[in-house]
Amino acid sequence: MRGRSLGPASFAAALLSACATPHPRPEAARRESPPTAPTPAAPALPFSCHGRDREWEAWFGDVFGRGLEVANDGPDPAKLRALTGQRRIEAERMLRRGLDACDSYAADLVKGAEVRALVPELTRMVDARNDTFRISVVLALNALDAKNDYAPALISTLQCRSPDVRMRAAIGSRRFPFEKVKAPLLERVRRDSSFFVRTHAAKSLLVLADIYPRDIESHGEIFRALVGPQSAILPSLVLGSLAPKDEVDADLLAQFSRAGDMLEVLMKERLAAGTCSPIIRPSRVIAYFVRMNSHVLGVAVEETISSCQRELAFVLFVESAGGFVHPGAGLSGRDPLRLELQTSTGKVPVTFQRTVRSLTVGDVSLDLSKANVAVLSSSAQGLVDRYRGSEQLTFQRDPSPAGRAVASGDLGGFSFAASTEVAAELRQLIQRSQKLSALVTPDPAP
Repeated sequence: MRGRSLGPASFAAALLSACATPHPRPEAARRESPPTAPTPAAPALPFSCHGRDREWEAWFGDVFGRGLEVANDGPDPAKLRALTGQRRIEAERMLRRGLDACDSYAADLVKGAEVRALVPELTRMVDARNDTFRISVVLALNALDAKNDYAPALISTLQCRSPDVRMRAAIGSRRFPFEKVKAPLLERVRRDSSFFVRTHAAKSLLVLADIYPRDIESHGEIFRALVGPQSAILPSLVLGSLAPKDEVDADLLAQFSRAGDMLEVLMKERLAAGTCSPIIRPSRVIAYFVRMNSHVLGVAVEETISSCQRELAFVLFVESAGGFVHPGAGLSGRDPLRLELQTSTGKVPVTFQRTVRSLTVGDVSLDLSKANVAVLSSSAQGLVDRYRGSEQLTFQRDPSPAGRAVASGDLGGFSFAASTEVAAELRQLIQRSQKLSALVTPDPAP
């Protein structure tokens, strides 16, 4: 690990200390002059990036790819976790180079693959000058180093000039203690010029306060107050992260402040309600995708949810010998919900109509009032219906703050954590059903 250079004052103090005579002269010892105050140490300098590193970039491209999938979704940490032996040693060396170059992908990979050996490197970079890199470092440290408090570092990034950094900080705050980030998030709701920062800060408050529905759009009056005029939304949608941190006029500030006030009322009401939040049916249709093994993908849709239980509307297992292009953690949309599963032999269209309780997969139709679980096999010749039946799809949830942290997805901008909880529930479903166990063997629980 590289050390930091001492500043001039620190260097002079260290040099004088090292060169001082061990015993004072007798006449100096007899003087009774007041002791001098110690010279304060120079503040540590923020970490500075080492500049572009082509060796790191070449290695990253070879391992994780260079296409739109990486640009849109980021590198897949599973590829890093799969490396062993000398390739793993080389990966950690390259990650150090990526961190020194202030590449956010490097910090994201350390977090996603849980490379705890690099926590010391991340620690010395927590004050990096590059704000985009710094928020990745803070989120990685918060995930990997539970013994230290990184809330102050996160809160500082909520004030950064870049709306993209502020938005990532607002989303990342869902993994921090509620009482520490509550006030800074409310400030973003009330004052931020970016529509995306305001709404993600509001969503984080819903998650941290255990309020359902999680998506801020379902809280119509609050959402309308957060939106602001259409003339302000359109440039944000077009420019996205490039929009500057502009000043907000007084009328808009008053409108955003009302949204913050309404959120505070919701949080107080939720606190007064006790351990379990009321059971609600999400206003949007929420689908989860779970890779059960190398050739079986699970699809589940939310029926009702609260902090103490979840009920799934249906569970669909689709088998494809060549596997799937993983569609991500999930998505949400209006009823009916339409999606596609990409297999090695083509696309499988899926349509769920909540109002009439029907599910169509390719040319196979299911009446969910009669069967809420199905197993289908996909091939070049089409779909084969291997199993359909009725199963108990209500699962108990841990209502404690620790349990809520595991399932803290905002359900509009999906998180991996939410699909992890559903994956555990699907494994539980398979274990208790002999018929499903014979058809679907999930990966072992992590």
